[in-house]
Amino acid sequence: MSLKKALYTYLTAQVGITNLISTRLYPSVAPESAAKPYVIFSDVTSDHKHHLTAAAGIVIKRVQFTIYATSALIADAIKEAFRAELDGFRGVMGTDSLDVRHVMLSNEIDGFNNPIDGDQTGIHTTILEYEICHRESIPTF
Repeated sequence: MSLKKALYTYLTAQVGITNLISTRLYPSVAPESAAKPYVIFSDVTSDHKHHLTAAAGIVIKRVQFTIYATSALIADAIKEAFRAELDGFRGVMGTDSLDVRHVMLSNEIDGFNNPIDGDQTGIHTTILEYEICHRESIPTF
């Protein structure tokens, strides 16, 4: 199972998150028609671990979640819901049982995107970066 699929399956099953964003959690990019608030997520880096003779079967990924909301208070509520469900998580994630060794919130950045014209409102954003360590299959040769 991919980490993206495991994250989507796990997070959209958490009531604290779905009460705020429903299932508006999108890998990489949101549709233009997406109602706010919503969250996009993507891999930033992947560090596949090795030992002397081969792959170790462990990868550490940095995953970025970007929250888009109509107010800073809503963005903060979503940020806290994600933190409550992810920070410190270890165990099985998703329907295909991804073995997650640890999840750690490593960075958060609040921002605001100004309206482009007078017909729009600004968008409050929060970026969350998580380090997620999980098992992966070991290539065979």
